[in-house]
Amino acid sequence: MFGWLLAITLLQGCGKKTEVTDPVVLQGEYKRLSIEMERYAARQRWEKAELRFDAMQELQVEIAFEHWVLAAEICQEMGKISHTRQYLRKALDIEVVDKILEWKNHIEGDYGYVVLKAESGGNFVFEAKFTEIDPVKLKAIELASETLKDTRLFEGMIPNGTYVFVDEEFLVEPGVEIVRKLSPRQREKGLKKALITEPEEIFEE
Repeated sequence: MFGWLLAITLLQGCGKKTEVTDPVVLQGEYKRLSIEMERYAARQRWEKAELRFDAMQELQVEIAFEHWVLAAEICQEMGKISHTRQYLRKALDIEVVDKILEWKNHIEGDYGYVVLKAESGGNFVFEAKFTEIDPVKLKAIELASETLKDTRLFEGMIPNGTYVFVDEEFLVEPGVEIVRKLSPRQREKGLKKALITEPEEIFEE
């Protein structure tokens, strides 16, 4: 079962690196990380829980169904809805469970995928033009806003509805990728509106 496993690298004394492929060692590390992930999630320390799951994936061993589902929950609590959908699909590849399938379908019906990028300097506005009360959806909008402020780029899923980005309204719809960019050349020409691209269907089954 483990013949295909890729090596993980462990740091040892004097900065030397030893490649480890022993399945017992890998499974032991997986178990340790999964326990820590579950503990952090139970305490709602989502960032730490996500870091443990990332480390589990780096081991390149088989991820259990329940851990894909827990990772989806963790990412949803953080507003990372595209990751949530990705992990639910991984879980469904292992076992089709009605509750999980409904969760995935709910996301695909209530969210759309966007790429928002401010390539030029200067201020810009990003905001929802509707009132949202669902805490999960509010977190997704908040994550998009904070990420844009910090990095001037956001790629991910946000709730369906009308938004404003660099003085332009656009509609987010399920199953469609929306791209909006503001480039230095646009700034030089005095244009404030974002570059519009044609919507693209992205949900494949």
